[in-house]
Amino acid sequence: MSCATCHVPDSAPPGGSAGLAGVRWNRIETARTFEMYVPLSGVRGVLDGPSQLCLGCHDGVSAADQHGGAERGRPTPRIDGIIGPDLADDHPVGILYPPRDQRGLPRKGYFARPRGDVQIVLVDGRPRVECTSCHDPHGSPYDSMLRESLQGSALCFGCHDL
Repeated sequence: MSCATCHVPDSAPPGGSAGLAGVRWNRIETARTFEMYVPLSGVRGVLDGPSQLCLGCHDGVSAADQHGGAERGRPTPRIDGIIGPDLADDHPVGILYPPRDQRGLPRKGYFARPRGDVQIVLVDGRPRVECTSCHDPHGSPYDSMLRESLQGSALCFGCHDL
């Protein structure tokens, strides 16, 4: 898959990937409404950040229209990870990390900062769990572009201290 599948060609800032703010998205944001997961805190995630960009292809509607054709003589890879509009049974996205209790204190069972390759994403200066916290869209040696292996729950133990 080439960069142009997701990014506008020639939009990268000079000097490489150091300043990704100049990289433009080559997708239409999905207009679909999603049913969000409700974590123990009772605060639903907010779909207004990077995860909404991911769902522009994985929403179960747009991907068929957004992919296809050929790039440099090779077929464009088909994206099989269709999620659809019901995120209520998926890991929460658009939530603060670490999660907070009713008093605003970090909940027990979470590391203060994720471990391994798990990434927390800053959205409006606030640390959140987004799709890219666990998935690396630029490539991974693990299935489903995961940042860590599922063997021994390594990915889960990047955040959860159980």
